[in-house]
Amino acid sequence: GDVFSQDHTNDLEFSDIGYLLALTSSSAVNRHALEIFRSQLGEHGAFRLIHPEEMLDTSDLPPEVLFSATDDFINLSEVARDYPKINELELLSTEHFEENLEALRAEKDSIPLFVEDKEGEFHIISPLNANIEIKEGYKLVYMGKPLELIA
Repeated sequence: GDVFSQDHTNDLEFSDIGYLLALTSSSAVNRHALEIFRSQLGEHGAFRLIHPEEMLDTSDLPPEVLFSATDDFINLSEVARDYPKINELELLSTEHFEENLEALRAEKDSIPLFVEDKEGEFHIISPLNANIEIKEGYKLVYMGKPLELIA
């Protein structure tokens, strides 16, 4: 559908939607989608890619930015093209998660996506909510170059 259409909410059933991930190449479309749907999904259920201007000064990022402070649409597209495989790493602890997340963010050809818990539920990774409590059986899900991560 058209996010700019006046009747966009008439065609959507929100009861089965957990998150909105605005992943288009247009910062304006991504921001507009969040403005429209944030009320149905809550402030913690709507996320978008960072746009290039925000990457110039990451000290004041909005909480809805996805993945990292360096992975905009262009980088996401390039990583998906060059390394289209989704990788998983079994996590041992919160510290183990934080160490590996830092390693992923330092590698331009890998993008941390989600943490998957034991029930198969995804927890969004963002530059501002990286403090996810990790329990045994959780996995770090990332796209891109397979890394020699900390086991």
